[in-house]
Amino acid sequence: MIRIYHHIWPGDISDNIGLKIAEEQRERIFNQITDEFTYHPNIVNINENECHTFLKMLEEVKEFNNTDYILYIHTKGASKPTKLYEIEWRKYMESSLIDNYKEHIKLLNMGFDTSGVLMRIDNYMEKYPDIIKYWGDNDFYSGNFWWTTVKSINRIPKYVKKVWGVLENRYFGETYFINRIPGWNPAVLYP
Repeated sequence: MIRIYHHIWPGDISDNIGLKIAEEQRERIFNQITDEFTYHPNIVNINENECHTFLKMLEEVKEFNNTDYILYIHTKGASKPTKLYEIEWRKYMESSLIDNYKEHIKLLNMGFDTSGVLMRIDNYMEKYPDIIKYWGDNDFYSGNFWWTTVKSINRIPKYVKKVWGVLENRYFGETYFINRIPGWNPAVLYP
């Protein structure tokens, strides 16, 4: 079973651009993902960030099977709706993680904890024919769209929630969550 977590930041109240982006993403998900899935949208308040959706995910995955897959996406670019690079960045991630989702699931089935695109690299890397494998606490998927399994999410240490504190630092969602899986074994899919 696929579980899709969709973090939705509504954007400015005057334009609700985040809700518009979310609707486009939702439509793409429902059109492209042909395997059985459940959809978990989380519309947050304008002052909340991705950590709020991760807390929801951590609570809900306790009820799922360890073999379930999780796709995490969000309304990338809602805070900068006029920046073309933000729109293109989001579309690139959607294309890989939604349209080509079966490739990411293959990587998870090969034993990787996570799969995504645009890995920020700080440490050692080892090249393979179609994937690049990384290890390191400071590595993360730039843009923060990724696939994982419930089994991997359940390995995230309990202290991670405490580090988030009052959840004011929105960058912790990208730099201090999925990469805290002990022995993290991420994969990066390139076109």
